[in-house]
Amino acid sequence: MQKRLNVVAGVDMGATHIRFCLQTAQGEALHCEKLRTADVLAGRGLVSGITLLIQQLLDRYQARCCGLVMGLPALVGKDKRTIISTPTCRYRQK
Repeated sequence: MQKRLNVVAGVDMGATHIRFCLQTAQGEALHCEKLRTADVLAGRGLVSGITLLIQQLLDRYQARCCGLVMGLPALVGKDKRTIISTPTCRYRQK
């Protein structure tokens, strides 16, 4: 059995597009791609849509994800520490 390559997955999510990248520990970019946000999330939602795409990329490159970096659109307070709103992350308060 071939050893899987350890990679870090990067996700930069915007309102109209999401950028995905797989990078090795040595800093080599294996894959970079820009997709429409609506297409990635269609019928699946945020977590399932991103998970599915990352898993497909890991399978394609026979890689193992050992880290994830994500950027999401958010409204941040004046203190630069308080998140006021994350419009693409819908959740319910209990």
